Amino acid sequence: MPDENPNWIADEDDRVRAYKEILLTGNHREIIKLMKALYRHREKQDMRDILLFQSSSACGGSESVPMEAGTAVFPKL
Repeated sequence: MPDENPNWIADEDDRVRAYKEILLTGNHREIIKLMKALYRHREKQDMRDILLFQSSSACGGSESVPMEAGTAVFPKL
């Protein structure tokens, strides 16, 4: 199983359908692949959150990066 690399299904409806089908069939190998895909996706999301937090901290940490970017582009009127 460690060599298998499950793909994340980007479309939520397709993903829900595929995961329901996997769970209904009870195929242990497919269920483990599903769990692995969910775990890897969560890891990627966590890493993005960490990077965003670090970016925000580098800008002073008081506001989010998008807010600071908006302020730079559109100064207070």
